[in-house]
Amino acid sequence: MGFIPEEGKSLPPPGLVNRNSLWLAGVGWVSAVLHNAINHRPPVKSGVHRQFLLATIGWFIGYHVTKYENYTYARLDRDMNEYIKLHPEKFVPKEQAQHHTGGNYVYAHTTSDYFLFVCCLWMMLNPVQCSCEIVSLAFKYVICTLLQIQIPDCLKARKIMLYL
Repeated sequence: MGFIPEEGKSLPPPGLVNRNSLWLAGVGWVSAVLHNAINHRPPVKSGVHRQFLLATIGWFIGYHVTKYENYTYARLDRDMNEYIKLHPEKFVPKEQAQHHTGGNYVYAHTTSDYFLFVCCLWMMLNPVQCSCEIVSLAFKYVICTLLQIQIPDCLKARKIMLYL
């Protein structure tokens, strides 16, 4: 296609099955089915050749949209990395956070944390056996764990484990 510059042609090609191709192929197929329905023909059984054609065209356009998307993100990454190299004083690396069980925050890495995660899921699915406060704490703990953010101590073991 002609809308990707020469520098973008060195990028690896995207996979044949990608989000844009699937989406636009589906849009093409649905538009053919809708056209059949509007013209009072059997929607799926008539015009199969048009359904196939429009789905293929959608797939083709989606593939090239993905190529352009990859080029755009590669260009932005290149520009950002170049800026970081030119201005290292603005991007001083921060010290790594300590993984500990004391203090204000803990990370959900250990086996007991995963056990607690499963217990919280169980409490969310069986709220009749627990109070609303405990189910709310369990829900917050599960969300924090799934989003991989720091989990405050108040959501941790003591209040929840008493009710298991």
